[in-house]
Amino acid sequence: MFELEEFTLEDLPEDAAPIQERLESWKQWADLETKRRSIFALFIIDAQLARYHGGLPIGKHVLNPLQSAAPHAVFHATTVDEWSTKMRQQWKDPHPLREIYNMIFESKLPRGASIYPFTISVLLEGIQAVILERNFAGGDAVGVVSEAVLVQALLTIKTKCLGNPEVPIGNLELHIRWKALCLDLIVDTVKLFRQLGGEGPPQNIFGVGQKPTIPSEGPNRWTQSPKGRRALLFAIGIQDLAERLPVGRVTAPSMPPAVFSAATIYCAYCRAGQADVVVPQELDWAIIAGVEGHNDGPIASKCRQFIETQRLQPGFRRLNLRHSLYQFQAMLRAMSTHWGIAEEMRQQLYPWTSFGSE
Repeated sequence: MFELEEFTLEDLPEDAAPIQERLESWKQWADLETKRRSIFALFIIDAQLARYHGGLPIGKHVLNPLQSAAPHAVFHATTVDEWSTKMRQQWKDPHPLREIYNMIFESKLPRGASIYPFTISVLLEGIQAVILERNFAGGDAVGVVSEAVLVQALLTIKTKCLGNPEVPIGNLELHIRWKALCLDLIVDTVKLFRQLGGEGPPQNIFGVGQKPTIPSEGPNRWTQSPKGRRALLFAIGIQDLAERLPVGRVTAPSMPPAVFSAATIYCAYCRAGQADVVVPQELDWAIIAGVEGHNDGPIASKCRQFIETQRLQPGFRRLNLRHSLYQFQAMLRAMSTHWGIAEEMRQQLYPWTSFGSE
């Protein structure tokens, strides 16, 4: 599956070459790129399915030897002249994915690296696979990446890839996916969902979970812990971005579970009698993710104080999480026109909106 011939700029015919030669070269490149993207799509689905059934991915994503995907403009060229021009303007001989993962985990990825949106989505699912391995192991174990290393890898992707001019800040799905991964590193939201239970219809979304993910005494103590508050802030970040997704647009397969993960955190707070929350107005995602040694600024200081003590300095916002659960239902309804599982997730939210203090 990984034995694909690689195309380089040296293989690109000159503009003066016969048209048939140029067309044949374009066809060869498009065939290779389509196969590459098809394999990447399988990796994306592999990580998603593993999360649903509570197991491990089939493939070892971080060992993927294929080169990263081409820029969107090159792949979607409609004429051979446009393809040739875009190739010379934008194409750079790409790194294999496993080399990119090495640079990410060693914090050696250069700022502005030529990594484009589709490849970033594949990289994020590879991080999801590593997080699944850690959650499956229940914490530190031989061969399992530590939480600190994962946090730093996620921050590297955010600062070096999501900030890339080739990836506009308006590309909400990648930013939502990033926040969902940070959330799952704090708490396995699949296990949390099963632990919270509910009074709705039997769920056919997730497989059997392992041991509980929050203390056995229930959500009340967990929501008052630093981890619980960090999870809440990431859930709020997901909601803020998801509300900006265009209604009716086909979303990535990772969007329904991201919304449902945020809803699960809100449910835990509602179950603990904390449906009304007050949080900092501005957020420092490095602090919330748990990056050690992060430089303090006014925003970072406020976030750290809230996470550690729940105290707020001037500049905060109030939210009613039960009302937000209704908003999540509307989001999932819109997504269900393209992803059927979103409808099952939406149905699970019905009883959650009525939860009060227990």
